[in-house]
Amino acid sequence: MVIGLVTLSSASMMMLSRMHLSRQMQSQYSIPNHPNSLHGLRENSVFFRDANSQESFVAVMSPSERSLKPPIQQQISQRISVRESIVNFEKNVYLKRRTLRNNHTRKRATSLPTFPAPIKVPFPIFVASLFKSGTTTINAYFQCGGQRSVHWETDDGERTGKCLYENVRDGKDPFAGCGDYDVWTDNSFIRAPSLCWDPSVTSLDAIYQAYPNATILLTVRDSLAWTRSVIRWGKLFQRLRTCLNLWPNQPQKSPLDVEDLRNFYWWQIQHVRDFAAAHPSMTFLEVGLEDSATASILEEKIGIPASCWGKHNENDKQRLTKEKLEALVKLPQPIEQLNS
Repeated sequence: MVIGLVTLSSASMMMLSRMHLSRQMQSQYSIPNHPNSLHGLRENSVFFRDANSQESFVAVMSPSERSLKPPIQQQISQRISVRESIVNFEKNVYLKRRTLRNNHTRKRATSLPTFPAPIKVPFPIFVASLFKSGTTTINAYFQCGGQRSVHWETDDGERTGKCLYENVRDGKDPFAGCGDYDVWTDNSFIRAPSLCWDPSVTSLDAIYQAYPNATILLTVRDSLAWTRSVIRWGKLFQRLRTCLNLWPNQPQKSPLDVEDLRNFYWWQIQHVRDFAAAHPSMTFLEVGLEDSATASILEEKIGIPASCWGKHNENDKQRLTKEKLEALVKLPQPIEQLNS
């Protein structure tokens, strides 16, 4: 009889202990300051299990909340069940399968790891690379690492470049209302000839004012390869040639030729470098798109595995005929050189 009473008492104590632990977890959502905690899986989330219901939860902060305070002082704004997060994940996978045309890109983007890789650089990450400089590859790299990355348009089909342009024009936070993303790639907004806008050209200071500790990531490639890629990407080259305000040092003539666009590309790269050097509070990382060491550098500096890095939108493999190139533009260099 005594043994039975003791057993009952132990069970009651265990239940009370579990209920107490559950209340503690539900009332305290501060990020744990422990290097080996699950918080290390992602800067903006913490995973835990409710001892009472045995349900797992993910506590999530918005990008604006993360930028206001150091991680240890930040508070969790949202508690999402793992079951709900799985539903959201499947929805995102469906959207990517529906919108990504390139099979290789689709496979990479929809094969996200269960837990995001720990990121070593501050959010937000602004990719200052121009269009056709590997922005699709960068976007797929971060998505493969489980990060909230956006490229050209949001999951709702809205143009990020348009949203950023209007925010900068109105003196607002550049990313306000443009989606809940941490990585921003290909944010240009071109309505040639009157509006040819890219934030890496004219609005880096606006990003700095809103996020003085943000990360700038720049991928560079050979200017001839970039020009070739622009020419082969739909009507992009024809639109850029008619731009009246593509960059500050633009020659006062229309249309622009290939050499003008190469000069624009060189100018933009140096402009980003100079800006980063003048703003040391920002984290700056530059890598070569065609460099064989880029994957390992990104893994070392950012934290996402090198296996997530790969080429996408490889339209350069579709060789143009000499006649088509000559129809597009009067080239200052031999056709064979541009098409090699």
